[in-house]
Amino acid sequence: MGVISPVAMLATMTAAPITSALSLSTCDNEQKLQMPPFELSLESDLNVEWQRFANEWLFKWHGMTYEGGVTDVDDFRGGRIHYGGIRFGGQQQQIYWQAIDRYLNQKIHSTYKDWDERTPSISD
Repeated sequence: MGVISPVAMLATMTAAPITSALSLSTCDNEQKLQMPPFELSLESDLNVEWQRFANEWLFKWHGMTYEGGVTDVDDFRGGRIHYGGIRFGGQQQQIYWQAIDRYLNQKIHSTYKDWDERTPSISD
């Protein structure tokens, strides 16, 4: 069995609520349900978050690509990852992917929590 990448997992998990909400909008006109504002803003919110993450976290890893460069980023468990004067290698790659995994898990859980709090329950 293959391993699902964290990015694929995030895309799959965030697409399911949107797909469900969109299918509800095809009901008869009398029973048509409107998508809650959360589903309408989710794609935009995730795009903004991706830009923030890329600029404030991913870009800082470039400090390890040139001599004398420094990398100092959040480790997503209350600490920092700090490297100075060394190149990106095996250990740094493992730490990088572990941090991204923690970030994605936290983002997925916070997105579902927000969705659960802001989306009314749909019942017959």
